[in-house]
Amino acid sequence: MVESTFKMMKEKYHYWKLFNSLTYQEDVVGKAEHKLKESRDYFINFQEELFEKMGREHPKQDTYLLRAAMDGIFTQYIHRKDEYPLDEMKDHLITKMLNP
Repeated sequence: MVESTFKMMKEKYHYWKLFNSLTYQEDVVGKAEHKLKESRDYFINFQEELFEKMGREHPKQDTYLLRAAMDGIFTQYIHRKDEYPLDEMKDHLITKMLNP
């Protein structure tokens, strides 16, 4: 899950940069809110189920923590692409969040 998301971020950098900028525009988000919520809810449920299967004590909180960490990493990557250590951050995130 994390590996494929980071891979997609690197491969589709310009798409995600545009997507990120659009999410801060209320009129754009308002028009797509239903679809965005659908997608967001699906991934939150999916991630929470994975954390449950991993036997995590607080799967819901782990889900939101992982999503917040990834959002922050991706925002930094979007703003500092040439100098941001994306691969290293991916490895660090996996080590800290996903290893028992």
